[in-house]
Amino acid sequence: MLDLLNAPYAVFDSSGEDPSYVWPYLAVVPDLSALTPAEKVDAYRILTHEQFTELTELEAWYYWRVYIGKDGEWQAFVAGD
Repeated sequence: MLDLLNAPYAVFDSSGEDPSYVWPYLAVVPDLSALTPAEKVDAYRILTHEQFTELTELEAWYYWRVYIGKDGEWQAFVAGD
């Protein structure tokens, strides 16, 4: 979990009044196969090469992620979809 929370985050569901924040931001990247070199470094700080390859083939981030509300309340720590 420490690796996830040390990664940059993204705003999740920013269309509503109460967005969530998700760690790592990679969980909301639409195309993992198109990551920049810097984004790949972020991914490899969390995943092994085999895990990254699997997620790229699945075309989605199904690894662990953390969701926290704008009020700081813990919302979820999940993997999968």
